[in-house]
Amino acid sequence: MQRLACLSFARRLAAGSLVAAAAIHTPARFDSNYVNKKAKKNVDDGGDGRWMEAENDENINTPEERYAHAREVEALKRLVSQLKEEHEGNIEEAVRDRNKELDTLKKQMSDLQDKISKITSK
Repeated sequence: MQRLACLSFARRLAAGSLVAAAAIHTPARFDSNYVNKKAKKNVDDGGDGRWMEAENDENINTPEERYAHAREVEALKRLVSQLKEEHEGNIEEAVRDRNKELDTLKKQMSDLQDKISKITSK
């Protein structure tokens, strides 16, 4: 029984000391002045930044990648021009329909004016 009590006491003591140790080091890690020295050294030496340059540099692309990109641009330009043509056709058709409606309304108005003038002249 004494052994069990001793072990539980040791566990509590160890757990308490671990929590205290973690509490001491945690604020330093989350402080705004904290710097990961190894990572900073890698970035300063250029160890981590090179892959970003390679990703962004268009001159490093292979000829196949450049060709594929050019083909995609051409396809997108064709698609945009087709959409513009379709849109213009729809607009022209809508304008024609609107003009027809306006012509019929104008004709109806002129007929009504004629009828009104005939009624008032009598």
